[in-house]
Amino acid sequence: MNADQELGERMAILELTARYADTADHKDWKALTSMYTPNGVFEGGSVYGRAWRGQEEILDFYEHAPLATGHHPTGVYTVFDGDDRALTRLKMLVLFKSAIFTVDYVLQLAKVSGDWKIAHLEIAVVGRTDLPR
Repeated sequence: MNADQELGERMAILELTARYADTADHKDWKALTSMYTPNGVFEGGSVYGRAWRGQEEILDFYEHAPLATGHHPTGVYTVFDGDDRALTRLKMLVLFKSAIFTVDYVLQLAKVSGDWKIAHLEIAVVGRTDLPR
């Protein structure tokens, strides 16, 4: 991949992370689930004690997960593994009514029909600030 292609791929991945947060905040669970590959995995073991596999299970997770009031992606970086695989890490500030969390997101991405999709997403809470009631 040449420098111009790589820059375009990085921009597409940044847009994917922004769309993920925006779609989550608007609670459009079907659109959010469509960002995964058909056999994608949401690995929430360190937070929820389990993983969800496939778009149907992932949709069920999103429909029943605790509702956050905001997702704010910050530092994002990507390492490519060929033209159709990438590993992206990002920090996400996730706001709830009672607390703010700093969450590590590790996304294994795959290119499907020209678009980056989430093949595997793992989250881990690295910080929490409780808010006054």
